[in-house]
Amino acid sequence: MNFRLPLLSLLLFFTNFLSFAQEAKAPSYQQALKLYQDKAYSESILAIRRIIEAEGKSYKIHYLAGYNYWKLGSLEKARLHLQAAKQFDSSKVDIWLDLVKVYSLQKKYAKALKVNRAAIKTFPDSLPLKLLEASVLARNKQSSAALKKVEALKAAYSSDYRPLSLEARLYFRRKQYDKAEFSMKVAESLAPKHPGIKNNIALIYERMARGLLWRSKTLKKKGKVEKAKTLQQTAKQKLAEATRYLQKAQELQTAKVYQENLTRIRKLSESL
Repeated sequence: MNFRLPLLSLLLFFTNFLSFAQEAKAPSYQQALKLYQDKAYSESILAIRRIIEAEGKSYKIHYLAGYNYWKLGSLEKARLHLQAAKQFDSSKVDIWLDLVKVYSLQKKYAKALKVNRAAIKTFPDSLPLKLLEASVLARNKQSSAALKKVEALKAAYSSDYRPLSLEARLYFRRKQYDKAEFSMKVAESLAPKHPGIKNNIALIYERMARGLLWRSKTLKKKGKVEKAKTLQQTAKQKLAEATRYLQKAQELQTAKVYQENLTRIRKLSESL
C-alpha cells in the first residue's frame, strides 16, 4: 500500500505533465494562417482544432476555419463557422460580405439577400455590400432588378469604376456584348491601371469574336462566302484587340489566368 500510493501520484503527475506539454505545443494562430496561405487547408483545420482545445474559440479562429472549409468546397461548414465568427464580432463588414457570398454559392439566394439587406442597414455606406446585393439578384435570375440597382449605384458613385464593372459583367451574362464593352470601357477610363478590367475587356472581345466566327461558318455553309469572309476578318480584329488588352494586363500584373487567356486567344487567332 505504501508502495502503490507514491506510484499512483507519480503517474498522475506524469499524465498532467504530458497534458501540459501537449497544450504548450499547440500551434499558434499564425501557424494555422500560414498553412492556409500555403493551401494546406486540411492541415490548417487540424491546427485550428488544437488551438480551440488549448485556447478556446474566437472570431479569428472561426473566420479562418470558415475560409479553409470554403477552399475545400465544404460550403455548409464554411457558413457555420462564418456565422459563429459573426456572433463573436458583427462590427466588421467583411464577415457579412463573406457570409452572403457563401449563401449565394449554396444557391440559398433568399437567405443571401436577407443577410445582405440586414448588413446594408448596419453599414449604409458600404458600396461592396450594395454591389453584392445586385450580384445575388443576378445569380437568382433577376438580372433586370440587378441592373436597376447598378444604375442607381452608378449615379451615387459616379467616380467609382466598380458599379460600371459589375454592370458590364451583368450584360456579359445576358450576352449583350456591345453594352458590356461600353460599360467596361467607361470603367477602364476611371481605373486605367486596373489589370482585371483589361482582362475583362479582352474576354468580351473574345466572346464577340467567337460569335462572329459562328455566324461566318453558318453563312459559308449557305454559300455566302464573301459575307462569311467579312465576318471572319472582323473576328480577327476583335481577337487582336483582346490580345492587346491582355498584354496590357500582364504589363500591370503577372497572373496565371492572364497568360492562360492570352494563350487560348492566340491559339484561336492563329487557327483562322
